[in-house]
Amino acid sequence: MPARRRMIFPAILFAAGLATALPLLPTTFSFEDSAEFAAAAATLGVPHPSGYPLYVLAAHLFTLLPFGTVPWRVAFFSAVCAAAALSAFFVLARKLAEAVHGRLAWRQEALIAIVMLALAASELWWSQAIYAKVYALHVLLLALASIALFDWIERRAAGSLCAAAFFFGLASANHLFLTAPLAPFFVAAVLAADRRAFRSVRLVSTALAALAVGLTPYAWLAWRLLAAAPAGSYAFGSAGTSAEVVAYILRTQYADVGIGGWNKFGIAVDMAKQAVFGLGPVLLFAVPGLASLVRTRRPAARIGAAWCLAVALGFLPIVFLRSTAWSAENAYIYRVYALPSSAFFAVLGAVGVVEAGRFLKRSAAAAAMVAALSAWCLVSGGASLPGVRAFSSPFADAYVRSLIADLPPDAVLIVDDYGAVRDTELFGLAFLQTVEKLRPDVTIAQDAGMPVFHIPSLPARYEHFSVPMRRRMLIDAVLADVRFAGRPIFTTFAPESADRRWYSAVSGGVYAFLRDDRNRPIGVSHLPALPPVEVIRANHALRYFAADILYSRAAERLEQAGSRAALHPLLAAIALDPRPMSDDYIDYMEHRRGIEADEGTPAEP
Repeated sequence: MPARRRMIFPAILFAAGLATALPLLPTTFSFEDSAEFAAAAATLGVPHPSGYPLYVLAAHLFTLLPFGTVPWRVAFFSAVCAAAALSAFFVLARKLAEAVHGRLAWRQEALIAIVMLALAASELWWSQAIYAKVYALHVLLLALASIALFDWIERRAAGSLCAAAFFFGLASANHLFLTAPLAPFFVAAVLAADRRAFRSVRLVSTALAALAVGLTPYAWLAWRLLAAAPAGSYAFGSAGTSAEVVAYILRTQYADVGIGGWNKFGIAVDMAKQAVFGLGPVLLFAVPGLASLVRTRRPAARIGAAWCLAVALGFLPIVFLRSTAWSAENAYIYRVYALPSSAFFAVLGAVGVVEAGRFLKRSAAAAAMVAALSAWCLVSGGASLPGVRAFSSPFADAYVRSLIADLPPDAVLIVDDYGAVRDTELFGLAFLQTVEKLRPDVTIAQDAGMPVFHIPSLPARYEHFSVPMRRRMLIDAVLADVRFAGRPIFTTFAPESADRRWYSAVSGGVYAFLRDDRNRPIGVSHLPALPPVEVIRANHALRYFAADILYSRAAERLEQAGSRAALHPLLAAIALDPRPMSDDYIDYMEHRRGIEADEGTPAEP
């Protein structure tokens, strides 16, 4: 097949990827930290650790487009990356299949293209194609690194190894903790192809230089952390020394490493379910695809199979080494870590589909397989569409705007850094104030460590205390801060009682003035109504967001009117997040026990 014709299917996949993403791109920021990445890209700021410098620099170029809102432009960058990644994974799958079968016919390439369309139709892939986050860029870089690595394995061309090292460095500069576990497998693949490769000083030095060039975005990040943040620039953190820069990049301030726990099994099961329901029959073809690569006599095919399998399972170290709780929130967060897994299993599945096509001698049987895969693309896309469309919903933006819209002038709003719903609140507020310059008179006080909004008087090891205790400490620190003396103070959460005095009856966007003697509500924000239940259930991010709001609403009604009034929102929250050990459920029960202890009598059953 001429070289020009070999570009037909990659071009079709790129166009199809853009065509499915463009109509759904959000014009406002979405859930979790999408607002933070949009703010960082627009202002060349510093997002949360590890800083993601490559994403910030690349997405910033798209914020310079003369059309669309800032969130739309950053989401458009994700769409371009996801579309390009589809083409790159097609090329990778074709190279692997040709290592077994030789040059493929156009019918065999069409089978690979259909598998890539099935990947694009999965909710996990499609959602990240319209989301202002780092994962679409990450899978693109992994695909490019894999193509170059496989080319090195086949031809031993020094340029291919340097290109692989360069793209691997770029992937590390985009998402360090999804790339670092793959480094040993990268080195092992190089050595398996040629044990003498590291004996060549010139080859090793050139490859290391290419890797260093790929890591150069971290030099920019170090400069931004050490230098004073420009006025109007978003900054999650800062650094005073080079050691603090390294600590920021390595996320040491999170102290979130923890091994073991039944919750890890639950998260792994959730991620496996995502792969099964996302790829469907394509996943079944991954086994024969892997087998065909392993049993061939060509070492390149075997090494390529081992590399793809290593990347597909590369999310496991994060799941089992990062401490977390099993909740609807984390079930969603960890699913995006499996995006590279889905992509590389799809590559192996594409090889398996080509292998299966060899045994379908009759054209009718081959047509039936093509029809079945095409039907799965349509079914999967139709099932994914409601959940993906929810990512473009303006609900998160409207919710965050409502938090400060009705506050009096010169108010202080306290936002605690607990849960990904708080991420939506905090990062959304940061976006509105740094990018849109909305309500600059309102001061956002929080405990996430962001220098713009940080409260410096919090005690050492503050993050090791319980959530209720942290909230009391945060409120006490704000009340004692001379900068906030005489200013109206509000919160976005429901603080627990302290010494039989309730700070406020605040939860889910209901505000009350903070007083030491008694609670005196002074207003309720005009929160947007939650979307319909069927929309909430279709989208995992919206599901945990709504569950958190409903738990907070139940806590508010529990305090004001007793447990009978709290029953309806409580049951609705449990229906959305039914796990008995959900963080939000435990938080609600702690709130209830605090009320019972404060009143000296048990609440109504």
